[in-house]
Amino acid sequence: MPLSSKKTKQADKPDAAAAQGAGTHHRSFLAANIHRYPYLWVCFAMCVGVMGTALASPLYPLYQEAWNLSAGDITLVYVVYMASALAGLLFLGKLSDQHGFMPILRFSIILVTIGITFSAIAWSYASFSFSRVLIGMASSLIVTSASIGLTRLNRSSDLQRAAATTSLMLAFGFGLGPVIGGLIAQWSPAPLRISYVPSIVMGLLGAYALFTLNLESIGIKAMPSAKTPPLSKAGFRAYSYPGHPCVSPF
Repeated sequence: MPLSSKKTKQADKPDAAAAQGAGTHHRSFLAANIHRYPYLWVCFAMCVGVMGTALASPLYPLYQEAWNLSAGDITLVYVVYMASALAGLLFLGKLSDQHGFMPILRFSIILVTIGITFSAIAWSYASFSFSRVLIGMASSLIVTSASIGLTRLNRSSDLQRAAATTSLMLAFGFGLGPVIGGLIAQWSPAPLRISYVPSIVMGLLGAYALFTLNLESIGIKAMPSAKTPPLSKAGFRAYSYPGHPCVSPF
């Protein structure tokens, strides 16, 4: 082999090592920041979950016009969403106590992102209703598991603080969703598609953060111990604050 080609290969090795080191440093920087603020990322996941539930509210008149829907059809979409959310809250709320809040929170944020994506590509009334079922089920799981997570991440395990934070994130998410949906619907050429893009991006970001977060590395047990009392009722109380669309009719 010529001497010049050997020198070229030897010169390329430091460059490749430097590039690999830079990529590793970039990933470790992101992971370090995620591990530094676990409480914030759980709040972010909760906000993304409830934001997706309310995002479609200003878009219903557009759906009604595009698919020639009646007022009864729009009401039925609300009923389908509320039924799925209540079913998830009542029958799946204890999963976080049984399997730990982080696996359920990871699954639910993926599920809500899939539901929002289905809403963005919905081609019929039935497909849109199916997306609302996914979103309703996922939002219940997100709120329940995230409220438990906020309690676990709080060193003092203050249930009242976790419930207050959950209520704040719920109110913020439910307010932010219609604002984003309404603004994009007002100025976008394809409001029934583009309005969901911010929620999808935020859902992917939240999923990445949750899958990167390692609870044991910050001194939090991934699975609840047998002596730990169930905390799912805290999520139920926080989820049932006045004005929530799942409980306000009752």
